[in-house]
Amino acid sequence: MNIYNFEEKAMRVALDKGRDYYQSGKVSSLQKHDNGSWTAIVHSSEDYHIKIKMNGDEIRSCICDCPYSDKVCKHSIAVLFAIRASLLSDSH
Repeated sequence: MNIYNFEEKAMRVALDKGRDYYQSGKVSSLQKHDNGSWTAIVHSSEDYHIKIKMNGDEIRSCICDCPYSDKVCKHSIAVLFAIRASLLSDSH
């Protein structure tokens, strides 16, 4: 799964809610770190902290402190949308 095709792999409910969170401006404090990881906060019923580990365009792991047990939660999806937007804006 990579930053440009993650929608094909994510569960539809998580994808739709994550897109809504991203488009509603609920992702804040997006930061890229020297080791290739990204961190952000998603403002939902609580503030959730997300860490996305990447190797180039490949997504290695999505870690969120929410109670959702699936691999990629709606909060992580929101951050993936934000990362992709950041990468696309940097490439232009």
